[in-house]
Amino acid sequence: MTSPTPPTPITLQTLLGPYGGFFRLPAAGGDIGRALNREVCLLHDTVAPSHASVRPDPQRWVIRDHGSHAGTILNGVRLDPDRPSPLAHADLLRVGPWTFRVIIGDLADAGVPDADPPASSASRDAGVSPPATWRLRLLSEHLARLSAITDDETLAREALQCAIEGAGYWSGAVLRPIPSRPGTAREVSILASVRVETPTQVERRAARTVVEAAWPGIVAGVPAGGRRPISPPVLTDDTPCGVLCVPVLLNRAVLAFLYLDARGRETKVHPDAVGFVQAVAAAYALALGNQSRLDLERRHLLLSAELHAAREAQEFILPRPRGTLGIVRYAMRVRPGAFVAGDLFDALPLSDGRAAVFLGDVAGHGAGSAMLMAGTQSRLHAQLQASGDPAVAVSEVNRYLAPRITDGRFVSLWVAVFSPDGQVQWVDAGHGHWVVKPSDQPPRTPRPGEGIPLGLDPEAKYVSGRLSLAPGDRIFVYSDGLVDQRGPGAHEFGIARLLGAIRDSRGVDEDVASAFEALTRFAGPTPHTDDATAASVEFLGLTSPTVTEP
Repeated sequence: MTSPTPPTPITLQTLLGPYGGFFRLPAAGGDIGRALNREVCLLHDTVAPSHASVRPDPQRWVIRDHGSHAGTILNGVRLDPDRPSPLAHADLLRVGPWTFRVIIGDLADAGVPDADPPASSASRDAGVSPPATWRLRLLSEHLARLSAITDDETLAREALQCAIEGAGYWSGAVLRPIPSRPGTAREVSILASVRVETPTQVERRAARTVVEAAWPGIVAGVPAGGRRPISPPVLTDDTPCGVLCVPVLLNRAVLAFLYLDARGRETKVHPDAVGFVQAVAAAYALALGNQSRLDLERRHLLLSAELHAAREAQEFILPRPRGTLGIVRYAMRVRPGAFVAGDLFDALPLSDGRAAVFLGDVAGHGAGSAMLMAGTQSRLHAQLQASGDPAVAVSEVNRYLAPRITDGRFVSLWVAVFSPDGQVQWVDAGHGHWVVKPSDQPPRTPRPGEGIPLGLDPEAKYVSGRLSLAPGDRIFVYSDGLVDQRGPGAHEFGIARLLGAIRDSRGVDEDVASAFEALTRFAGPTPHTDDATAASVEFLGLTSPTVTEP
């Protein structure tokens, strides 16, 4: 069965926003959001990764908000989440800082020019194009070049040249505001110029006052023959100005000014120069926004490559997801987040018939945390095999890590060594995320140990606590990414929900599965930013559980 398709195409025309243009959606509709694979990609922190969608319905188009935090506004009314609303031609749609005009039908039919109108026979005979058409072509040519430029100075020169050619001014400059403290004089630097050689040439009284007037982000100009700058509504698109200053705005911030000066040649300035220069400034801002977006995309690609490498390193050193080590049986799972957070886990047999298990979390994200995670895991593995004592092993690893960590990272860690008689020696180094689950009682949370995370103090002391387990008793240990995960209402999953999820589970596999099933139901479509790791370890041998604190 094919989807019903409205008879006319749909386009979103940007009226306001950090960048934009025309977003023509395919016949099947499209998605709006911050994610790079959306048909309408809007890179802003107020726009959700999957913010809204536009889809065909029989004989019409509809829009659906996906429960975004900032909402989707149609003609001033916030849409109900997940409820389709019909779109009509000329509707105003607001998503984050963007405002779009909805165009249903061909752009030409909607009054949007996408081709030069035919010149009159008199114009063709004289070899002269009509002024409006000529400047539309000029703007289009410069827009094409602006979209391909990647450095600030060339972009500024291109925008300035277009403004001077199309508006008829003699000289001009692209001025960049210099950040200054409140109460100090406002200053600008020249990013590009035509017939302006030094900053003193924009220091004349008329220039100074018009830039000051435009500083808040409004168009300002000194009328021909006048001395004082004026601004809208007194200043209109066809006001003849000897000096004109148009701010270049991106997300309400003034990034630059297009400063133009007729220098006594006011008769050469075109009647609608103000409106034309504003169009150039908008195109310039659009190019700056696209430049920022491309830079962000490049950084996203680099970050994705880094995180992929880090994820591979993490997966390489993790043990099998389930196994039996003589006296204990374990199951574990790592749910990757959007960023590699450095969760570590290992389970290993010791030479005297005991078994060791540890789980930890490296502070921070990315390849650096993944490398620290790998180094910590391999060194702790070796120390446990050498000493068999969790306190000694953790102390040695901490002495190794502390002088080598210089960027504020640290490692929280829980380590346990299981003996055949049911005795468990454990060290909690700033971790705190574990519960004891007796075979015949509800799970309970022991008081955490007093050790600090690894890497903070090379002289830190770590002491083992003791716990006795009966056959069938389990210990469930997890990383903070499990309980800190937020749901659609911004609430955390939390320890209470976790304990409820594993209360009636039986066996290590069911413990882990129940925890992650409950987490998935709670989080819904909310992105998982942090790794979440959980492991359940069952003692297969002797006695009843008691806890001895360190």
